[in-house]
Amino acid sequence: GGGGPAVASVGSAPLAAEKPFLFLQNQTLHLALPPIRRQAKGAAPRPHHLPAAPLASGDDDDDGRSVVFVATPSDSAAAINRQLARGRHVVLTPGLYALP
Repeated sequence: GGGGPAVASVGSAPLAAEKPFLFLQNQTLHLALPPIRRQAKGAAPRPHHLPAAPLASGDDDDDGRSVVFVATPSDSAAAINRQLARGRHVVLTPGLYALP
């Protein structure tokens, strides 16, 4: 090897899906949902207005608008399962979870 990092170059990709990411806006966590790009070339632009989902955190948060629950290691398996039963997606923050 030449000692440098290996680099792969692709002309275009038929479909490119970036990972969702969390951001804070007006003291509320949101989940940005980047759109799937077709015939993608180069890095994705960072539009200012990505589709976003309001998030719930803590087992008592049930405003009915949140579609994503942000779990922390202090949340029990039962609390996470209740959120799943409500139809919410779950994002696990880093940490050690004591799940039976």
